[in-house]
Amino acid sequence: MTKKTKIQQIKLFIKISIIVCVLFVFIVLGFFVKPTRTFENSNMKKWYGLSEQEKITTLQHIIPNAENQELLINCVNKISELPDSDNMIVRDAVALCYNGIKLNSENDKN
Repeated sequence: MTKKTKIQQIKLFIKISIIVCVLFVFIVLGFFVKPTRTFENSNMKKWYGLSEQEKITTLQHIIPNAENQELLINCVNKISELPDSDNMIVRDAVALCYNGIKLNSENDKN
């Protein structure tokens, strides 16, 4: 082997090593860094199976500074139990409940 081919082999080895290292880093980051899942664009059938923490996170994405989250969750839970609500979008149900709660609180003030 000549000196030139040895240098080419070393350069090729370095390039392949860098590519493998970069792929490894992306795979590790993809495995460990998971984004928080929100379900605001899901249907109500999906809402029914969510945990309490997932429901709270989804509500915070839809209405960031909602005052009474427990009441909102209960309201959306009631909507999810209605017979034909399976195809309703979660954000629409949350908006309905939020506006209803606001109207109710405005009527209580008057």
